Amino acid sequence: MKPEYTARYSILNAFTIWRVLLFWLIVPTIMIIVDIVKYKHDYIEFYDSYVVHKFGVIAKNEKRSIFPTVLSVSVYRTFWGAIFNYASIKVDVIGSFDLSLCNISNPDGLKSYLESKIMNNSQVKNISNKTMYTDL
Repeated sequence: MKPEYTARYSILNAFTIWRVLLFWLIVPTIMIIVDIVKYKHDYIEFYDSYVVHKFGVIAKNEKRSIFPTVLSVSVYRTFWGAIFNYASIKVDVIGSFDLSLCNISNPDGLKSYLESKIMNNSQVKNISNKTMYTDL
């Protein structure tokens, strides 16, 4: 099955200030290359009812979880993120957890995809009429 949307992490995280300043040394250069390869093999695939996080270069890992109904999407973009087109995205979902995605490339594409999954008013009213949690 083909994913509806694939989110990738930005490789700009590999370029920290110390690595850039000391790039002429061999160790920071190797660290930058290793991080770039790592970020290129780290992505999140969104399907209709679940999310798959795939990561790893040699040892391929996969984490699959349900994709609950989205309530809201927030985008946090820094100055450098605005220039290089990456941002952190927080997704408020129904349930006990929220989805935080840090330093995602093309955050506007992911935001528009997630906004298409936001609940409409009639769905929210149906949930508010039901008791979801009981206080002890």
